[in-house]
Amino acid sequence: MIVSGRWRPKQQKIINFMDQLNLLRKSFTYCEHSLLVCKDVKFAFKLAREAIKVKLRSGVLPKCPHEGCGNELRIESCEKFLTPKFTEMMRQRLKEDSIPVTDKVYCPNPRCSTLMSTKEALRHPVLVYGFGARACYNCQGNFCVNCRVPWHGNMTCAEYKRRNPTSLVEESKLKIWRQCIKCKHR
Repeated sequence: MIVSGRWRPKQQKIINFMDQLNLLRKSFTYCEHSLLVCKDVKFAFKLAREAIKVKLRSGVLPKCPHEGCGNELRIESCEKFLTPKFTEMMRQRLKEDSIPVTDKVYCPNPRCSTLMSTKEALRHPVLVYGFGARACYNCQGNFCVNCRVPWHGNMTCAEYKRRNPTSLVEESKLKIWRQCIKCKHR
């Protein structure tokens, strides 16, 4: 009765909610009213939560499930029913998607692996060591922004690559990750 406009609510929160609902309804080409029992709403939230978790675990940003829509879901609309862990995972996926592949820099410390853009990495120079030396803003570890490896001391990048054809970081990992020759992205 409230949704159809036959009965006006008296509580201000419900009036505001109904006004927002009616504005939202106007943006759809087709809208049908349905009454849901509270347990059905909880079940729908559970299904949505599980679908979003599956997407996030597989490294994909969740999109609107409506056929033909494809809009990405916003954190603000999902954090109400996601755990803090999955909300943070969604923030991380959004950050990953916002940085072009050629600008992605991962901290070479295997215990950190924080994602930074080239611009972020360049904001954290380590002046004591020299050109290309940067500090990870998360673990504070020093690395070479050009080679994308731990800082190689007094060697030039060319000398380091000649002495270490296989990166020390690569050797320490489980051989699952490979470094792109072009962009150095793992």
